Amino acid sequence: MTTLSLIDYIKHCHDEECVKDQLAILTKGRREVPIEIDGLRFLIDVVASDEAFEVKYDAQPYDGIGQALIYGITGYRVWLIHVLDNYSRLFKNYIKLFRRLNLPFCVEVIDKRLGLSEETCPQ
Repeated sequence: MTTLSLIDYIKHCHDEECVKDQLAILTKGRREVPIEIDGLRFLIDVVASDEAFEVKYDAQPYDGIGQALIYGITGYRVWLIHVLDNYSRLFKNYIKLFRRLNLPFCVEVIDKRLGLSEETCPQ
């Protein structure tokens, strides 16, 4: 994914819905894609080609991990995207934590105010 482009697309966003809309435009993806796993129904925020995106805006670092784990069994390459605005001072802490967790999906943390982004993906 082209991070700099996503930062440019979401500069004006002030909520999660706007980020999802912009991500769908950037990736030429679809919003709120329903999936069913073991009789349970879920909505993936954005699906584009072979990638699934779960978006969180000014959320706690643990938010979205469960959804990303579930989406991983669908065969998509999964991204958990955390956009930080009000918590900009925690940007480095989020990155450090996600790297230590070594999650089985990609995580991108974006500091919208400062225009910074870092990602970590499984090896």
